[in-house]
Amino acid sequence: MLADDDPLFPVQAFFNAIAASDFVETLAGLARGIGQGINVAGCEFPADLDPGEEPFEGVRCYLFEEEIVVDDHTFAKFVRLACQSHLSEHPQDRDAIDALLIERGWA
Repeated sequence: MLADDDPLFPVQAFFNAIAASDFVETLAGLARGIGQGINVAGCEFPADLDPGEEPFEGVRCYLFEEEIVVDDHTFAKFVRLACQSHLSEHPQDRDAIDALLIERGWA
């Protein structure tokens, strides 16, 4: 668990905002490079940008007005941690989650 003042906190906050019932569906979108917004937290991929928006490489995560761009390796680390946490309470989702992790190269 990261402290609120850790620069990576928006990444963790995004994953914490995902409801257990939506986890696999949200992960499926992320695995396909589709950004997600949940209340005041979210993440965006470069392909999500509108014309004229400042380009970036990696994944941009935000919490309220605070945002950070992390590289794909760092984002994948948070994905795997979120999956481990989810699977500890929802082991029935293992096959679907494993397939998505492999599909994106996050396994």
